[in-house]
Amino acid sequence: MQTHFPMPASNLRVLLFRAVNSYHITPFSQKAPPLGLLTLAAQVRRDAGCEVRLLDGAEGDSLQALKREVENWRPHIVGISTLTANSYDGMVAATVAKSACADTLTVAGGIHFSAVPEESLRVCTDFDVCAIGEGELTLVDLCQVLAEAGGRGDRWREDLAGVAGLAWLEGSGPGMDEHGQPTDRAIHYTAPRGLIKDLSILPMPAYDLHTPIRYKMWPWKWHDMTLAEASRGCPYKCSFCHNSQFWEYRWRARPVEAVLDELEYLSNTLGHSNIYFVDDSFQTKRSRIIEMCEGILRRGIKVNSWAQCRVDDLHRDRDLFPLMKRAGFYGLLIGFESPRQNDLDRWHKQVGVGQAVELAPYLAENFETIMGTFMVGDHTCNIEDFDKTREFAESLQVDIMLMMPFTPVPASIPMWEQYKGIPDLDVEWDYDLAGIYRGGVSTATLDRQTVLTNNAKQLGKFYFNPKHALHALQSGRLQRRHFFHFIVSGLIDVPGTKLRTEFRPRDP
Repeated sequence: MQTHFPMPASNLRVLLFRAVNSYHITPFSQKAPPLGLLTLAAQVRRDAGCEVRLLDGAEGDSLQALKREVENWRPHIVGISTLTANSYDGMVAATVAKSACADTLTVAGGIHFSAVPEESLRVCTDFDVCAIGEGELTLVDLCQVLAEAGGRGDRWREDLAGVAGLAWLEGSGPGMDEHGQPTDRAIHYTAPRGLIKDLSILPMPAYDLHTPIRYKMWPWKWHDMTLAEASRGCPYKCSFCHNSQFWEYRWRARPVEAVLDELEYLSNTLGHSNIYFVDDSFQTKRSRIIEMCEGILRRGIKVNSWAQCRVDDLHRDRDLFPLMKRAGFYGLLIGFESPRQNDLDRWHKQVGVGQAVELAPYLAENFETIMGTFMVGDHTCNIEDFDKTREFAESLQVDIMLMMPFTPVPASIPMWEQYKGIPDLDVEWDYDLAGIYRGGVSTATLDRQTVLTNNAKQLGKFYFNPKHALHALQSGRLQRRHFFHFIVSGLIDVPGTKLRTEFRPRDP
């Protein structure tokens, strides 16, 4: 078992920052605590003895606030986390941090920067280091090494050479070719960082570093929602998914009792009654679901919970739905994806359309909110598939339909390998568009704009159908909140988004 032990206070100062979103990211509310950074903070405080502060751009901590904090506190390390959809904003934050304190070590982390480390470092030279893969132990080791070296010095690359899971550009400036012209610096990778074998070493997130009342289900003033993590990864290899690749196609669970302790703390101490599990595959192990639900009931934990699950796992566990309902599970996010079995097979989904059809009435009977994800716009897609996909969603009685055009960003998504050789392919690589359904790719018969237009049309048909609105009103308080949140957030995106096809630092 991997074990990291606390060390004496190192006097190393670490500032963690979740980047501001320049553009609204549909459909998920970003007004939830930065769970990943809170977990990183707890691990680094416990195992490296660092002093840690956290700023959250998603809940009002501006770039100006970041600049002031770096100037005044002068952290040795600034760690920046983003989604793909706001990765440019993370790059801007790195530039702001560097301008405020040139000696701080700026570290990019998370799924996006792990997917494209070389691209990220070359586009944003204000990032010193990219942490690749699972970040907790990498950041602990990095902090311990810098603490021993007295902080970031001129020889920081040599100091960090033995820390697994890092990448940086060699040299302090552009190299020169034989003609005296600038050339890119070479990318350097340290040894790969393996996944944490035993998630029991993870501490409870450092909830003392955030103020719960700041977080609410946008755009309403509901402060009862927060995030929790019961497991990491997914053992399946859906070709359109980068998350599973990041987790090396492995599923690992935290101890059930640790999860229950956290739920109890979130509910009783912080006052959160609405829990969204961030797990990619919550329902993977049947016995674990039974243990968790019975533990919630035994302890009397009063929470309403939402989880992301696969069709086949739920189909297997239909008999557990009443138990899950009693334990407070009211909503599920399910990847139905397509009404065509050949699509599911081509995408390596490993589920059957028939399973989804059989599952639907059990879901409707037991859960208040079913959010279904559906994908259109891969290379075989034709114009009829848009209507068929929406009709399939309605036949499954989903309460919230997420119909999304295939968007191959970042390009490490396995499915992109099938697209590389297609001539005249129209792909939008602007990461700002990844979160608002405006990326997409042309198909064999449709140009990219047609794909985007028809996707938006189907979303409009679904959400402005009076039958669905009436159903939302009648289903319950939580379903009403989610349904109308999606309508409002979608309307905000209608005016459009300014394209930014390359990183351009902005004056904070």
